[in-house]
Amino acid sequence: MTFRKWNFVFIFLTYLIVSSSFAKNNPQSAVFNSATYTSDKPRQPMDQTFNINNWGFGSADRKILKQMKYKIDSLYEKSTATVSVCPQDGWIRYGNFSYLIIDIRTLNWSDARRTCQMLGGDLAIIKSAAENNFIFTLLKKQKTITDWGVWLGFVRKADNKFYWIDGTPLAKGYTAWASRQPDNSGGNEKCGNMFGSAHSNGGKWNDLTCDLDPPNHWKVAPVILCKKKQIM
Repeated sequence: MTFRKWNFVFIFLTYLIVSSSFAKNNPQSAVFNSATYTSDKPRQPMDQTFNINNWGFGSADRKILKQMKYKIDSLYEKSTATVSVCPQDGWIRYGNFSYLIIDIRTLNWSDARRTCQMLGGDLAIIKSAAENNFIFTLLKKQKTITDWGVWLGFVRKADNKFYWIDGTPLAKGYTAWASRQPDNSGGNEKCGNMFGSAHSNGGKWNDLTCDLDPPNHWKVAPVILCKKKQIM
């Protein structure tokens, strides 16, 4: 084997050893948790393990090492493409959208929606079982988990039917109603929520009055779930 090939093998083995050691000693730096990573800028493949610019290799060897590092890191990027962090702190990406749970009990549906709009999004519209499960998984990780979970972005209109906030009828798409829901209890349940994991119907939907009563409902009031289109 030529000296050049031996040198290449040495570089490759060094990369594996140092990368493994770095990951062991710095697990949050080697593999990021999408729910906790809060950098001000998107992750780049060359930032995921270690900085090699100051290593004692020649320029040619550094170039080879960077290429190997980029290829290995890019595999990690592909494996986390469906669920990753949006550039903004706290927003979690799923598919082409980003989601944010604001862990604060909110008594009014309109207040929850206004909060999301101020952040560039809106209350969540859920289009599939996979998206519903993803949101419920996020909800279960929150510190504040109430019986009534999170507000959702649908309302009952004058025709007594529910519509998403983009005008789409719920009846024409995916729904995840809890058993015996919607029931319009009291004739005034014009908004909706997803039950939290503390409830027996956790992850399922419920119709709910848009303005909750503070003395009676504060402990079970939904928190805020925002959704927005991810800019590619």
